[in-house]
Amino acid sequence: MSAHLLPFTAGIVAPAMGATPHSVFDISPRSRRTRAEAVARTGTIYLAHTVAGLSLRQLEGLMWIERRELRRSVRLIEEAREDAAFDAVMARLEDAVREGAFG
Repeated sequence: MSAHLLPFTAGIVAPAMGATPHSVFDISPRSRRTRAEAVARTGTIYLAHTVAGLSLRQLEGLMWIERRELRRSVRLIEEAREDAAFDAVMARLEDAVREGAFG
C-alpha cells in the first residue's frame, strides 16, 4: 500500500474527532496534546493499519513511533470499540477510508 494513504486517512479521521490532520503528525510530548488530538492520532493509526493496509513497519517509519506504541494504539481502539457509540463512529470512518482509498 502507498504511503499517501496515511495523510489521506488523517484527513478523514482528525476532523471527525475534533482535531486537525496536522495534529496527527505532531511529535510533541503527550502532555501537550488535547484529548481530541490523541484520539485522532490513535484512530488514524488504527484505520491506516486495519483498513488502508499500511504495515506497522511502514507506520513506524512514517510517524516516527515505535512499533510497540503502534500496537498499543491499535489495541486501545479495539478496546474502545466495545462502546457502541464509539464503534458506530469508527465504522463510519472505516467506510469513508475504504471508499476514498479503494472506491
